[in-house]
Amino acid sequence: MKWVAFFSQTGSEIVNISKAIDRWPDVIVTNKQTAEGVNDDLLSIVESTINRYITLPKQPTETDYLKVANILGYSILDEKWQDEVLITLHGYLRILPPDFTNSSTIYNGHPGLITKHPELKGIDPQKKAWSENHIRAGCVIHKVIPELDSGEVVAEKMIHNNFETFIDLLDALHVASSELWINFLNERLQDD
Repeated sequence: MKWVAFFSQTGSEIVNISKAIDRWPDVIVTNKQTAEGVNDDLLSIVESTINRYITLPKQPTETDYLKVANILGYSILDEKWQDEVLITLHGYLRILPPDFTNSSTIYNGHPGLITKHPELKGIDPQKKAWSENHIRAGCVIHKVIPELDSGEVVAEKMIHNNFETFIDLLDALHVASSELWINFLNERLQDD
């Protein structure tokens, strides 16, 4: 199975996961236009071993996403694309086009416990959980479908929201999300 990982922010979650499972994505995709703020370990791995690093425009179009399949030698119209390529989203702050979503196997990590609080779908669920004093916070991995954060939840982790600061909550959610991804990807990529 080929693994394609998308990010828009630092890429640190990809680094944590890759080190834990001892495997780097076959392709890393970002819409971040500069290396400023990108995790140093990710940059060094990309420079030394991964020759499949794609920088999409800041606001990608539908055709920009086809580059991801093309670089791996696939077409999104081919069943092999869906069967042989796993796409994961790690803080990727763009909504994927429906044709790409419907023809691909894509999972998103979402830092909101949408199984208990559906109102946490969308942007900044951590801020909402913090400001609304949710007793429980958490994160999920869900299948990506055209409707935002509405695909089947395949993994979740709940944590008690008893933190002193919002930053503490963010840090705990980051750790919880990485743990979810490690377990999820160990299962999905175990034959590789």
